[in-house]
Amino acid sequence: MQQSVRIAAVLFTLTAQSALAQDRAAIEAGTEIYATNCSPCHGERLANPGGIPDLKQLKAGDRAKFDATVIDGKGQMPPWEGTLNEEEIGQIWAYIRSKADN
Repeated sequence: MQQSVRIAAVLFTLTAQSALAQDRAAIEAGTEIYATNCSPCHGERLANPGGIPDLKQLKAGDRAKFDATVIDGKGQMPPWEGTLNEEEIGQIWAYIRSKADN
């Protein structure tokens, strides 16, 4: 029984480390994509005082709304479909969530 617990603990640790490394890689990639494509309007710190939404206010449950807004555009924001792929949008989301206020 103890050996099963040890194996489970090792597998959990390895899985968690792998997920953490993937998260870090997505955040790093998202940082670059954000800087190139998003920061001119949304600001270097995810917020622009000129009335553009503060991206740090996005909550984890806002992912579908975020994706739809990026893909289709909204208000002054142009659609990014065809410019950013699904993986890049996910990387931007990972970056934003890493800086979120909540």
